[in-house]
Parts: sequence; C-alpha cells; structure tokens
Amino acid sequence: LATSEIDFDAALVWNLPASGGLVLHGHQEWVHDVAFAPDGRSIASASRDGTVRIWDAESGLPRHVLLGHAGSVYCVRYAEDGARIASAGRDGHVRIWDADAGTLVRDIAAHSDVIYGLHFLGSDRIVTASVDDHVRMWSADDGRRLWDRAEAGVRSVAAAGGWLATGGSHGLVRLSRLDDEGPARELDEHSESVSALAFSSDASLLLSASIDGTVLVWDVGTGERVRVVGHHERGITDAAFSPDDRRIVTASDDTTVGLWDVATGSLVTTFTGHTHGVRGVSFSRAGDRIVSASADETLRIWPTARASVGDVVEAGATRTNLRVCRGTVRVVP
Repeated sequence: LATSEIDFDAALVWNLPASGGLVLHGHQEWVHDVAFAPDGRSIASASRDGTVRIWDAESGLPRHVLLGHAGSVYCVRYAEDGARIASAGRDGHVRIWDADAGTLVRDIAAHSDVIYGLHFLGSDRIVTASVDDHVRMWSADDGRRLWDRAEAGVRSVAAAGGWLATGGSHGLVRLSRLDDEGPARELDEHSESVSALAFSSDASLLLSASIDGTVLVWDVGTGERVRVVGHHERGITDAAFSPDDRRIVTASDDTTVGLWDVATGSLVTTFTGHTHGVRGVSFSRAGDRIVSASADETLRIWPTARASVGDVVEAGATRTNLRVCRGTVRVVP
C-alpha cells in the first residue's frame, strides 16, 4: 500500500460535499488572515498561534510552517509575482519569506507596536500600518524604509494605481496619492473602525469594510460613495473584490462569508460552516474559489462556480482519505 507522508503536527484535511470545498486544520489558535497565491496553487495563512502556514490549494495539505514571529500574526500577503510572502503582527516586524522554499528572506523591524495593515505593492514594495500611528513603505528587496507618514488611529491600508488608502479606528477612510501630490480626501461615513480596504483591478473603485457591519464602495476619482454593499449582523473583518470586479466577498464575526453583487449591492450567496467569527477572506485569481480564515482555527475553501442569487451554501464536513499517525499526515489512495 503506497502512502505519501508530510511531517506536520495535527494537520487534518476534511472533504465537503459538492456544495462546499476543503476544510484545513493545523493552526492551534485563531486564523487571522489568508491569501491565495497569484497562480492559485497555494494558500498562506496567519494565526494567533504565531505561525504562518503555506498550504496546497488543491489537496489542502500543508507545505510549510513558518516560524519566527513573537506573538500573533495578523497579516499575510503574496507578492504580485508569487515568489515571496510578507507577514506581520503583534511583534511589529515584517518578515519576508520565500514562497516555494518556506525560508526566511528578510526580517524588518518595521514598527514599535502591532501591525494590523499590510499590503504588497507589486513585488518589490510593502506598505504597513501600525498602532504606533505610522504608515510606512519598505523595499522588499533590501528592507530599506522608503517613506514614513504619521497618521493617528490607522488600522488598515491598501495601495494601487498610484493611490494610497488608509482606514482608521474611528471609521475614517483617507485617500491620497502615493507621491503626496494634491490634498488627501477624507471619506467619513463608517461609524466604527475600518477593518479592510481594497482597490478594484483598475483602481477606479475602493471598498472599505467596517466593524459597523457594512461595506462601502467609493469612486476613487471623485471620492464619492457609489454603493452600500450589504450588511452583516455583526462586524465585517475583511473584504475583497473578485478579479473581474463584479463581486465582493466579506468575512464577518457573525460566522458567515458573504458574496455580494457590486452593481446592485445585493447578496448573491452566503457561505456557512465556520463555528466562530470569520477573520479573513481571499479570492483566487481565476475567481473560481474563495478561501476563508476563522477564529475556529480552520480555513475553508469555497467554490464560487455554482453560487447564484439567494443561495446559502452550508458545509457538512466528513473525513477524507487521510490518516493522522503521531503527527504525520498519510494520504491513502
């Protein structure tokens, strides 16, 4: 009987019915953030257990456990070319990893306090936002600080098309040019902290997600709000545009993942199955899958191909053909 083995402690994979996808077990604490690799073949996750993990996106099997952060890891992002991963969290450090080898490339002592916002700009620059009230840009190649802006209460950050967006603990979104030309716009319609920001693929739209339970879509050129997208029963912790900009996916403390239509703001599909709040979401570049990360210590991969208006996709997990023996995962044909 042929088997393949991967030596990772307590790693489990669960297979869902056709309506669901894979459930990935391995983290020992809340999973705060998650990201699909640009090629869709890998997933990176960040956890309160202090680790970053890299998973095979097709099988759900773990590839690497990345150690080095002191405390919770809140953010993880792939470079645009997929070659490197950046992570950040409670220790104020940004760590850059080789995505294939799972080895540390660079450790940047970026801030004096917790980093909640992290964005890989292209493949050579990283933007960070910290509780120390600073937004900074770094060279991913040599770790140099490229610029530094003081901004009180900053919690989230995104950059694209020459624009920088930051979100604050009091609900304010600040939109400015990366080159500092022209005045910054202040978009002040959220009533609570801005948890996530994302630009559309052409940087013409910006979404802002908030603990107030809403996602707002903004016209980047005018600074006007163009859409309110849905409403969760509890706070929204993360959100992202689909690759074609027609959908928005949301993660919420109400334990659900929502899929919304950008043009109308209406709910398309609700994905249920997590047992605690959902902390992070990410689309595959093909747009055919969503991965979610939860305080229930799991990741879930959801197919979007069958999602239609009014659907509620429920996960009912059953074990796959995996055996766990003394910390070793064995795939049994």
